[in-house]
Amino acid sequence: MGRFESIEERIDGNIYFSEQFKNIFKGMLIGLKKDTSRYDYCLNVSGICSMAGKDFLALDTADITRYFKEAAKSMTPSSLRSRLNGFKSVAKACDKATGGSLADRFAAVKLEEFDEIIDPKSMPSYEDIDKVMTYLKLTDNMTVFVAISMVLRMSLTTDEVCSLARWQFYRDAKGNYGLYFKSPVFGGAKRHMLVPDDIADMIGILTAKRKDITDDSYLLVNKRSGQLNKRTLQQTLKDACIASGVAPFTINQLRTLSIAHMFAGGAKAEDVARHNGSLDRWFFRLERVIKDIDKDPVRYNHISIRW
Repeated sequence: MGRFESIEERIDGNIYFSEQFKNIFKGMLIGLKKDTSRYDYCLNVSGICSMAGKDFLALDTADITRYFKEAAKSMTPSSLRSRLNGFKSVAKACDKATGGSLADRFAAVKLEEFDEIIDPKSMPSYEDIDKVMTYLKLTDNMTVFVAISMVLRMSLTTDEVCSLARWQFYRDAKGNYGLYFKSPVFGGAKRHMLVPDDIADMIGILTAKRKDITDDSYLLVNKRSGQLNKRTLQQTLKDACIASGVAPFTINQLRTLSIAHMFAGGAKAEDVARHNGSLDRWFFRLERVIKDIDKDPVRYNHISIRW
């Protein structure tokens, strides 16, 4: 309950929330069973209000569209749909209390409008990527090196790579290393993902000297041992590009390149679509083989990376 009390304080302290919305939102959150769900609802609602600079009740379709256009740069389509559905739930609770039509504004947003038109010429070359990776290695920035490597090899989003925690990693009965993703807070499917051996090796090196590791420990941490955030990751990548003398590229471009490489290697579209929804310290051994790993499209991404 302590976590909910801190969430309540967060709601009360939000400079954009009106008193009317605070009361409605608190009432909705009380009805949720899990503290983690309350926390994530609060985080996401705070985020869209902060970007718009207004109360949730005052959001219009333009505010909502701008939010999702920005979110699409670092989130998967399934995660975007899940988040939109979550906002719709909050909006419906608001409409029930106020008699308004806030839910209609969210319903008007079409996420397919945010599908990117990929220009192959806009993708970084492997030569440029290698220069940046070499720079990160020379400057001993293994944390960002591993982050970029996981995006390239596994097509992870910025959100996913920055939020990876120890409980998600395991090793199955065949010796495969894997990642487990729970359903997003606002819906979506659970999934398993293969961790290539070269990435597993680097994770072992990265975490070998870490102390006080718990199940909730983040894989990628900053200099203060806190979670590496998305902004820091993107900015560090940009700085590394400039220092390496190459045109800056983004995490999202690397992910797009990774997915294209899977297709080029022979991965089936359905598998790629499903995909996109000491080592023993980080990987838990399972007594059964995760079937999804055997057909994971990561197997078709033949890029190999070494620290």
